[in-house]
Amino acid sequence: MTTYIGLAVIFFVSFMKNIERFNNGDTGSALGLTVGSVTGAWLIIAIVRVVARKLSDDNARVMFWTTLPVVILVVFASLGQWAAEYNKRMALDSEKYLCDPAKGVDIIPTCTRLINTQRFSGRDAAILLNNRGVIFLNSGQTDRALADIERALYIKPDLVSALYNRGHVKAGLKQWDDAIRDFSRVVELTPKMAAAWSGRCFANVENNQFYTARDDCNRAIELDPTIAAAWANRGLIKLSFNDPQGLRDLEEAVRLEPQNASFVKALSDAKKAAKKD
Repeated sequence: MTTYIGLAVIFFVSFMKNIERFNNGDTGSALGLTVGSVTGAWLIIAIVRVVARKLSDDNARVMFWTTLPVVILVVFASLGQWAAEYNKRMALDSEKYLCDPAKGVDIIPTCTRLINTQRFSGRDAAILLNNRGVIFLNSGQTDRALADIERALYIKPDLVSALYNRGHVKAGLKQWDDAIRDFSRVVELTPKMAAAWSGRCFANVENNQFYTARDDCNRAIELDPTIAAAWANRGLIKLSFNDPQGLRDLEEAVRLEPQNASFVKALSDAKKAAKKD
């Protein structure tokens, strides 16, 4: 009977601690923590009863029952701390995604507010800065974009998304060696990121490193055959080597992105050149 009363008390206390989650509609989390607390308590009580039966010495039993409340308090304090940290983590993640580049330039003030709260640190702060940098880049504010991305990488030097984005910024500024360096670091950290191989292919083409560029484009297409830029750049490389298969690559690029004017023009120019030959 005592066991059931204890479990009921634990359920009530846990429920009251999580009632705010119920009110906020986070029923799954609230029920999970409540049921988890009761289950944990039931397991502890079950273990206690088994151990108590095994102890035959009266002094040992007294010591056991004396230290048991302390052990239980420590266990539940640890669980409470873990739950608090988990909730904090979830809240920060939820806020962090308010600064999503896909939402457009209108959320720059939101990103700035989150960054200025200084509640984010480490990787979280770097992600926020990188995201705002991408939004600045998309709005044509290259200098501000680069400043944010550089700050992100100062905090987290191996943040892949920031390295990739800085590579694009550097390529846009025609700083090919820097762009190649960033894309190279990305493929070192994430070898299966096709977009990074494609980006390095483009930078190597512009840097007149055609053989390396061809290998990079091959790898990009192998990983993701839907990247039109990789087909286009490989097509131009092949044509520079007098390889007629370059036309097929350009045709594939146009098929994938028929609205891309530069791809369409490159294919048209290549066909005109082929007819002259």
